[in-house]
Amino acid sequence: QKVKIPDFLAGSPWKRVLNPHYETVKAETDAWIESFDLFKDAKSQDAFERCQAHQLRVGSDFMALLYAYDEYTDVSDEVQARNLANIVVHAMNHPSNARPSGENPLGEIARQFWTRALTILSPSAQRHFLDTFAEYVNSVVQQRHDNAKSRLRTFDEYWALRHHNCACLPSFALGELGLDIADDIYNRPPLERMMALAVQLICASNDVYSYNVEVLRGMGLFNVVSVVSVVSVVMAEQSMTSTKDAVSWIGRWNDQLVTEFLAAREELSRLGKSESWSEQTVGQVETCVDVLGCWVRANEDWHFESQRHFGTEGAKVQMEREVVMLP
Repeated sequence: QKVKIPDFLAGSPWKRVLNPHYETVKAETDAWIESFDLFKDAKSQDAFERCQAHQLRVGSDFMALLYAYDEYTDVSDEVQARNLANIVVHAMNHPSNARPSGENPLGEIARQFWTRALTILSPSAQRHFLDTFAEYVNSVVQQRHDNAKSRLRTFDEYWALRHHNCACLPSFALGELGLDIADDIYNRPPLERMMALAVQLICASNDVYSYNVEVLRGMGLFNVVSVVSVVSVVMAEQSMTSTKDAVSWIGRWNDQLVTEFLAAREELSRLGKSESWSEQTVGQVETCVDVLGCWVRANEDWHFESQRHFGTEGAKVQMEREVVMLP
């Protein structure tokens, strides 16, 4: 059925920005990841080449790693996913060690990526990344377990796993380039709440845009559209009877999230003033917040420009806000 897609960015002050070094960095990442010959068929390679990120080298390389990891784990069972998780986590924890002969190339990709990242990330950013990346790969294993059991999670259960499963948190950590925020500031409730809200904002739109692809891959149950459509949601105003109803509800919920995100930003600003944070701390916190807002914005643009979910119709879908969605 044809579904009207919500304007997920309504109310967001962040605008589209493309880094001036994008083309150069994209070429470097393309050459690096293609050297591993990950994708053996032309269709997979073509899809990969259209899905590069809008960041500088370390961030761009991480997006390439995530895409490759996603492609491998999407067709893995729970045991295979656990093995891949162990490989990449070990590679990042031991970046000076050569990877074993015959190992999945994701191990060497992860090692090389992290070796480069270590040269520019502060100790706090490194810690934030490693902690959240481990949570990400572990959540992917749990998702493969759920998929094998055809488990449909409740709304709250879904977000408990999705919070880590989307890889937003390690991506946010990479946004701390040049920052070294003290833990007692980084762990303040308003900032933690903003991170959680940014994850939900990114995933809400992602799940709507990727719904058809995930259904066709047999992964449709792990998607907020399915969760809202099938499961009784306490937050919902009424039972959802169709994909169209679910998407409409998600749009209203997204608007609420945007309001909460901006309110948390104001709360964080007031907190800094009341505690007389230094100019440096205020600047670093504002940069961290800007990273979250830019990620929400970039996620929206990526879905329409990468061709992964809408092919060559991305610009049209983005403008008309209509798409045919599977039941």
